[in-house]
Amino acid sequence: MEPGNHLYAIWAKGTGTPYEVHHYLERLEGAYLAVPDEKDNLRGETGAWTAAAAKSYDGFTPMGFAQEMIKADGSTVVKIFYTRNSYLLTYKDSLSAEVYASQTYKYGAAVTAIADPTKTGYTFTGWSPTVPDTMPPGALTVYAQWRKTTPDTVVFDPNNINGKRWPRSR
Repeated sequence: MEPGNHLYAIWAKGTGTPYEVHHYLERLEGAYLAVPDEKDNLRGETGAWTAAAAKSYDGFTPMGFAQEMIKADGSTVVKIFYTRNSYLLTYKDSLSAEVYASQTYKYGAAVTAIADPTKTGYTFTGWSPTVPDTMPPGALTVYAQWRKTTPDTVVFDPNNINGKRWPRSR
């Protein structure tokens, strides 16, 4: 290099800088694991904002989160937490639509069915749909099913057919 010449270094921003998005699903007891339930490995431009996006998980709602500035060393992590939703399980009578009980459960929680209802003249045969072992991702109504155990009583009056008295008098 000749005297008087100057060298200049020019750095260009990296366009393939790696970063991670960690997804944490709330446990039934309300806690989160230290290790994410799922990771996304993404790339972006050093110094730019991440483009993390919440995912859709049945029974969960994402909480707010902040995008991060992408670090050149690839150490950037965006953490997204998801709360476990609660849903209503309603027990109704299929003949009268009477509500026997309603219970709220977190998604995936063990469900304990209410005691079998009783109805005079009927035998309880179960719930429809069947009460699940664990709470599904949505509200659910189950209906008591019945089998009639006492016969209907029919009274026949041969002198009164279709509201007309017989024999007719003239």
